[in-house]
Amino acid sequence: NHADVLCEVWKKITQAGHKKNTYRLWITRPEGKDSPATPHRFEMEGFNTLLESHNDKYTIDYSDFSPQTEADIFTPP
Repeated sequence: NHADVLCEVWKKITQAGHKKNTYRLWITRPEGKDSPATPHRFEMEGFNTLLESHNDKYTIDYSDFSPQTEADIFTPP
C-alpha cells in the first residue's frame, strides 16, 4: 500500500560486484489489470550511480500523472 491505496509493487535488484541497488515502483491500474499502469511512488536504494561516491536512497512520490503524451515529444528531430 502507498498512501492508503492498494498498489502492485514492482521490484528489481541489480548487483555489480559489491554494489547492490534495489528499485521499487508502486502502481495501480485504474481500468483493470490490462490497463496502463499509473505510478504512485518510485524508490531507489543503493549505490549512487550518478556521482559514484556513496550509498543513497531516493524516493519520488507522484502527485499527478497523465497517460497521454503530446505527439511532438516522441517525434525524431
